[in-house]
Amino acid sequence: MERGHQVGVASSGGHFADELRAAGAEVHYLPWLAARRPIGLGRAVLDLAGVLREGRYDLIDAQSYITSMVAFLAIRIARQRTRHIYTLHLVEQPKAYWLMGRTLGWTTNGIITVSESNKARLVAEGIRGSKIRVVHNGVDLSAFRKAPRRRGKGPLHLGVVARLVERKRHANLLRAIARFVSERGPGAATLDVIGDGPEEGRLKALAGELGIADAVRFLGDRSDVPDLLRELDAFVLPSSYEGFPISIIEAMASGLPVVATAVDGVPEVVEHERTGLLVRTGDVQGLTGALARLADDSQLCQRLGEQAYTTVRERFSLEAMTDGTEALFQELVAKG
Repeated sequence: MERGHQVGVASSGGHFADELRAAGAEVHYLPWLAARRPIGLGRAVLDLAGVLREGRYDLIDAQSYITSMVAFLAIRIARQRTRHIYTLHLVEQPKAYWLMGRTLGWTTNGIITVSESNKARLVAEGIRGSKIRVVHNGVDLSAFRKAPRRRGKGPLHLGVVARLVERKRHANLLRAIARFVSERGPGAATLDVIGDGPEEGRLKALAGELGIADAVRFLGDRSDVPDLLRELDAFVLPSSYEGFPISIIEAMASGLPVVATAVDGVPEVVEHERTGLLVRTGDVQGLTGALARLADDSQLCQRLGEQAYTTVRERFSLEAMTDGTEALFQELVAKG
């Protein structure tokens, strides 16, 4: 909108609707977009076709595979020349790449992936690489300030920002901290767990079983993440799979060294030994070793944090993401 475009959002609802309206977007409330059964999805197709018949939109960008199929059918029912993009963020089921490879090539005019890793998987399933544009996630850098460097003899203050779901592997992080504390003594490390989700009860119980309940704070879903990040010495994300995690970008924007698992798009933002430390997924011993390195080497913490801060500002700003997305939009609209 700030760039002179008319923007509309079709949504089944949510807490961002008011923010989008305040920013100048027209919000089309289509409750059936959240459906997962054929009848409900059919209603969503017809509702979206009704929006498109007004002819105000040159392009539609679907943010999930199901809504991409809804958009494909709605465009044809509305008989519009609306261009169609699918943005791939994260695939929960790896087998879904097979289905995408057999449909997205002819149902879309273009595809955006947030990582080179996701692009490679689509290409492996038969989609032309020229149809796919990689646009890495970016963040509003103005919201984040460099954390003051405090690494010394005190406890290693760690943090993780993620939904409390199994794939984020919080349990492995708790086990790594328990090992670290058993080797270094009580009070050697503290952990802030920022986020909520269905695994909360199990993780709290595990922290108690491991004897580290006093070292772990479960802070829930928070709106002051930038301030919380500034209090940390390092950020950890031990996921089993990811798309291109925004939480890591936010941590790097705060000048924090990152310890993460080398899965999917993570190595595209965390460069091992330069902006952070990468470990194998599920490797609790390796994760413990990475934490020990940060605890013992304040210069390493400083160097990784500085390089992370610089890298984010060079490559992963909100402006860079917007520029990449807008460029593809304009190319497709120009083709008509």
